[in-house]
Amino acid sequence: MTVFRRIGALKVQSNPQANRITIEWQHPSGPNVGEWATYTVNQNTLRKYDTPEELRAALDLFTTNNWGYVFDDVWFHLNDDGVTWAIATGQEPAIWPEDEIE
Repeated sequence: MTVFRRIGALKVQSNPQANRITIEWQHPSGPNVGEWATYTVNQNTLRKYDTPEELRAALDLFTTNNWGYVFDDVWFHLNDDGVTWAIATGQEPAIWPEDEIE
């Protein structure tokens, strides 16, 4: 399992260049093993993704191009409002928090 230091999915920001998604993790293998890496997505870029799969593909492309691996334990969810996101690590959630029924 990946060692994560920081995971963040922020609300919409007034500055379109502000980062909305941040993932910081420890390299699991390769020449940088043990070092920390960061993936961020600013608000302008995040607007390009219509589905969690598109955002995940961008993350996979980033990690593949830079270090030759992809995560199998990071999951994205586009909330019902269509502009905010949720992130989970570990196993894919069966139900995301906004979809829970009390």
